[in-house]
Amino acid sequence: MKRIVAASTILMLLAGAAAAERPDASTPSAVAPHTTEVAAGSFYSGRDLHQMGLNDGDAIVVTDFPTAGLVSHRDHNS
Repeated sequence: MKRIVAASTILMLLAGAAAAERPDASTPSAVAPHTTEVAAGSFYSGRDLHQMGLNDGDAIVVTDFPTAGLVSHRDHNS
């Protein structure tokens, strides 16, 4: 009985080591976020700018997450 348990444990460890050497291609890899500077007025509304004490042309840093499709942009002038 001890030999069966020992052999099973060794086989499980070997299988785990083999799986760790070749990562699964079906799992998506993480994409590092990209930061960029934009004008505060292109990102926030006038009310938000006033509450935060920012001017329309002040530079702010935002994180840009890559997307696969088109993204609609917010229009503050309407």
